[in-house]
Amino acid sequence: MAYEMVQDPMDFFIRRTGRLYFDIDSVRQFMEPVLQEFQAVYKVDDAQILQWKETLMTALKEHSDFSMERV
Repeated sequence: MAYEMVQDPMDFFIRRTGRLYFDIDSVRQFMEPVLQEFQAVYKVDDAQILQWKETLMTALKEHSDFSMERV
């Protein structure tokens, strides 16, 4: 965050680390600590953290569900 101009957790997990695409389980593992760090650094409220968490959960589901029902 200090060197990369990270804007939000999705930016961190996709553009800065590639974890959502290349190590999806690590996103699940580190989601809470990353959200806590964002809250501390950017001084955002709990509502913003909840919104970011919901966005991450949706992305995790979309990138983990390979069923044909979505087609």
